[in-house]
Amino acid sequence: MSNIILFQCAPRSGGTLFSKILKTSEDVILLSEISLKVGVDTSHNIVPVCDAIKNQVREWYSIELEGDNLTEVISDLVNFCEKNNKTLIVREWSFQSFFPSEGNNFNPTLEFSLLNFLERKYNVISFAFVRDSIDVYLSMGLDIDIFVKYYRKYTELLVTKEIKIFKYEQLINNSDLLQELSNYLKNNFCFDMDNFCHMSSTGDTQLGNSSRGGGKKYLARLPRKFVYPWHRYRINHSKELEICNNLLGYSVSYQSSTSEWFFSYLFFKIKRRFSK
Repeated sequence: MSNIILFQCAPRSGGTLFSKILKTSEDVILLSEISLKVGVDTSHNIVPVCDAIKNQVREWYSIELEGDNLTEVISDLVNFCEKNNKTLIVREWSFQSFFPSEGNNFNPTLEFSLLNFLERKYNVISFAFVRDSIDVYLSMGLDIDIFVKYYRKYTELLVTKEIKIFKYEQLINNSDLLQELSNYLKNNFCFDMDNFCHMSSTGDTQLGNSSRGGGKKYLARLPRKFVYPWHRYRINHSKELEICNNLLGYSVSYQSSTSEWFFSYLFFKIKRRFSK
């Protein structure tokens, strides 16, 4: 049975950065932000999943795939990887599975739908790349009650399915996360940390606003996004957010991480407004 590596990554959890790093390995064929029905093409458009896969591998790897449905397209890509000694890594588009959007007709499955689909035919090695729930919430910009309603389902399913978790903060702090990942996947990948910023990937397509770290050319931990005291109070007293962070092994307080200065926050808001 053929192997596929698949990882989950919620929005604003460092998935674009992580995907770029994975792509630096010459042994990897990466598919980014792929769900059961739709995906993202290299022009950052939401398109039918088969079109997204064919577009990504054509533009990134000069591979032409055959197939009229997801089963056929994936099978053709897996065959290519086996013949050329490549490892297929897929980033499931967790946003489409857990948050209402046009791509899922505002009715998310609340399941790892692509993982479930691929496991019927392939040996899938899965893991998740996660970030502190407080920072994910602040970056997504949703109402806190809406955010935790869906994000809790995501975190609970990670734990229920016993999916191996790797943390964004470990990567940014220059830990041995990439070596730990290679050991877990039983594959000695060689990642080029000097050139990851030059790699193409998908990302920031679903929220309509750019992330603060989107243009960074190096690994850097950004301070926690500034919020006013009343907002901090809501964060610190959200039982649902506390559950999410307890499940993932994070602190449950806004003050647990150094936050940005008010003027830095104001500068970024003004810069983003005038760049539109």
